[in-house]
Amino acid sequence: MKRKAEQAERSIQRLISLVKELLDLEKLESGMMEMALAPVSVASILERAAESVAEFAEQHNVTIEAGQPSVCKALVEQHGGTIGLESEEGKGSEFCFRIPRKPAPSAAPD
Repeated sequence: MKRKAEQAERSIQRLISLVKELLDLEKLESGMMEMALAPVSVASILERAAESVAEFAEQHNVTIEAGQPSVCKALVEQHGGTIGLESEEGKGSEFCFRIPRKPAPSAAPD
């Protein structure tokens, strides 16, 4: 029972996190979210992202490889970048994106 309760707690926290991310995405796409642009280590972001889903991935026999960095379409586009995906059934998916070294000027909401 304790194990099931702990799993349920993790699932609830994951769902809460997903809902928050969806709300943030909506704000981002509508131009209602201000971004403070600063240099960041992509490697540290990828490491945290992989850690956050590692247990779930392992349970579902999914391997996470962070060779090239893959992020939300809206976030990449807000930084003046592009994003793409290649997927082949039975082999996996590869996500890639490009962000310019200097951020594009963001449009102010009307």
